[in-house]
Amino acid sequence: MRVASPGERPAKLDDRSAWKASDFPSPASYRREFSSTMLDEIATAAHNPLAGGGDLQTVGFRKTDLPNSSEFLIDAYDDVENGTGFAVLGGLPVAEWGPEVSRAALAIVGSYFGEITCQNREGEYILDVVDKNAPYDSQSRGYHSN
Repeated sequence: MRVASPGERPAKLDDRSAWKASDFPSPASYRREFSSTMLDEIATAAHNPLAGGGDLQTVGFRKTDLPNSSEFLIDAYDDVENGTGFAVLGGLPVAEWGPEVSRAALAIVGSYFGEITCQNREGEYILDVVDKNAPYDSQSRGYHSN
């Protein structure tokens, strides 16, 4: 990757990615909440790969048909790629759904942002971020420390 020299950089950024903290005074100003209709649809879709004995790496980029949620997710993706550079999605009831359905739901939602890829040597596609009291060093994974 080549870094642009100072002469190649624009004098001022004036697109949607040039935001300030004051543009988002509260979490409600940047957080997007799933509607109950979307949650029902995502939960139903999340049960399909689990019921069929499938694994989550088969969830491909926007392959899951979500008629009620796709526009919401595509708009959030557009904000990441062409807008503010981030999207905060809220309201997935992970405590109610439990770990397996929640993982499948997150894989489906995440598939609207890109392809699911292997995360480690063990071949896992989705990892739990859990404090296992491991030290934060070169011998352990950062998501296992506090």
